[in-house]
Amino acid sequence: RLAGRPFKPEDVMDVLKQLEDDGVFIKGFLLEDMFEICWGRKEMLENASKLPPMRDFVLPPSDPLAPYFSALLRERFGFGSAYLVFHNEDAIAAFKANTRDAIIDVTDFVTDPKLEKEAVRVMKQFAWEHNKPLRGKVLDRIRGR
Repeated sequence: RLAGRPFKPEDVMDVLKQLEDDGVFIKGFLLEDMFEICWGRKEMLENASKLPPMRDFVLPPSDPLAPYFSALLRERFGFGSAYLVFHNEDAIAAFKANTRDAIIDVTDFVTDPKLEKEAVRVMKQFAWEHNKPLRGKVLDRIRGR
């Protein structure tokens, strides 16, 4: 119905909404280097279980995806902005750090005590990947336990 004329945003939105209602599309995808929600084909989700699991990682506050985790960061860890630590695709810790002089100086750290060792392991991996030593009084206290 839209062929042959320029698309108005509301026309495109109507079509996308109709495709979502028909079960063809779903919304909620984020693509690398894009800062908006995208639409995808529903049947492609059937193949999602064949994708390898995501490895553990740290999401820095400067990452374009960080705003999408702000509510989780605030509710679970009490930070407005911080590094978010993921293990087995779940956010397990958050930390604040200064990153001057090629050092990651951890100033605050919040996690479940049962997941502390795993969180520190992921943080060390992040520091190693960025070729910066991981330091801080918070880490010294954890190591001293």
